Amino acid sequence: MIWELLLDRKKGRLPRWVLFCAIAVAASAGVQAAGIDKEAVVQSVFEDIVRVAGDGRPAPALHIVDSGERNLRIAWFDPSPGTRAVSIERRTADLCFDGPLGARPRDCLAFILGHELTHFYKDHSQLQEIAGAAPGVGRGAQQSVLLEAQADESGEYYAFLAGYDGFGVAVGVLDAIYRAFQLPSEIPGYPSLAVRKKELAQVHAKLGKVLPIFEAGIILFFAGRYLEAARCFDQAGRDFPSREVLNNSGAMRLMAALAIRGSKEPFLYPIEVDLETRLSQTAGRAPAGADVETLAKQALQSFERSIARDPAYAPSLVNRSLAYTLLGSWSEALGAADHAAATAVAGPADSGASAAAAIAHGIAAHYAGDDARARRDFQAAAPAVPRLSALNLAALEPAHAPSTAGCQTGRRQRERIDGKLPEDLRSLATSKNVMDIEENENSFGPLRVFPAATVEFEGYVIESAERVVSALITAADHKSCSAAGICLGDSVAKAASAYPCNRGEAGFGGRRYLLDPVQNAVFDFNASGQLRRWILFSDEPL
Repeated sequence: MIWELLLDRKKGRLPRWVLFCAIAVAASAGVQAAGIDKEAVVQSVFEDIVRVAGDGRPAPALHIVDSGERNLRIAWFDPSPGTRAVSIERRTADLCFDGPLGARPRDCLAFILGHELTHFYKDHSQLQEIAGAAPGVGRGAQQSVLLEAQADESGEYYAFLAGYDGFGVAVGVLDAIYRAFQLPSEIPGYPSLAVRKKELAQVHAKLGKVLPIFEAGIILFFAGRYLEAARCFDQAGRDFPSREVLNNSGAMRLMAALAIRGSKEPFLYPIEVDLETRLSQTAGRAPAGADVETLAKQALQSFERSIARDPAYAPSLVNRSLAYTLLGSWSEALGAADHAAATAVAGPADSGASAAAAIAHGIAAHYAGDDARARRDFQAAAPAVPRLSALNLAALEPAHAPSTAGCQTGRRQRERIDGKLPEDLRSLATSKNVMDIEENENSFGPLRVFPAATVEFEGYVIESAERVVSALITAADHKSCSAAGICLGDSVAKAASAYPCNRGEAGFGGRRYLLDPVQNAVFDFNASGQLRRWILFSDEPL
């Protein structure tokens, strides 16, 4: 981006994109502003995006720097050996906390950092070297436009997967940076501000066709429409293939297979729907015409493709074991669970991944005839996932069934958003914005997504051959609280207490969710555990 360039105040010009050694994080007065630790926020947003963009390589370091007026750098990725870091000026980060961008600092940072991380994950330094050496290919604006457009596109997608709206602030961030750093709109050898905005408009047009399909997949997952959700993730993955989307496609097929097994399957599988699904598979509906073996084999293929992109990706490693279990391949399931556990231990601290691997191993051990080992596995997972551990111990030993006290399913005021119910959206679904989801090997008729947003809310109507799922989503500035008193910014624990019938946590990237099946309400939290929106859905005959 423009902030990858080195600004030479003395000469009054902007030289080429340069590779240089990053400066270590410097201490500075004013890091704490209005009770906000800005450095901690920058670091957390960076880590959220790394989590969804990662491909198995160690991520670059993050540096927050003070370069000074005469040698001011804005933000950049330095791929030089021994350094490999994303750096951002403290003044650049401050822009995201102040002025017109201050209301959405994390979205602003996600746009900037997602862009810079794309340069790493897409190997842009190598592309520039190749382009510079190739006959007839220059190093100038044409190559810059190509790389910047790809960084904008993938960076905004990474931000979305991590739960941020870089999509909605991109142009505002560009304008703020040009004003704050007094950059000319035309810079020799670099795309102009007008060109950057034109490229962003094209990026937004493409993402505007992909992100709603991904969102529809999430909604269908919570509605228990697993094969329809898989179709959405499949289509999103064709435009933006990633380990997460491949994993989610396979996970939906595992959920569908378990729905077919129904009460025949006593155990709660820790299916990793990036990052940690804890929802009971009995919430779903058995799809007509599908069979467990076919779905498990298809899921296994998706997990293998995800693992090929990142051999240390815990969700797919755990899911691979579960797929083998459903196929009756106990030795392979046990070996895959052992591998998932060893990888989790060797990687970053993640008790959730280790616990999920232990649960997967325990289920496989039971079916292999070793209940003593299954019991030890389930017990070992208890500190990290007590509910999941207790439910599986109960399946093994009914006397250990956990209490359901506190879950009141009696009559309660039905949840609404701005006075509306999800089914009210059906009248807003028009063919103008319809998105047709492509067929796949488990398709059972057409699947269409209708975005139905207004100024007050965002929504979707998703039609299959016989059913229609409608979803109503709170706006970013929603002021009202839910019927049980949960408001934007509230914690996961507070929401779980207010909705005691929740089925536990699920995750996609940096997001965390709670589902209340009584209200058909989904609470969506950021990586810091603060409520960012909630979703109401209905599932009715067409």
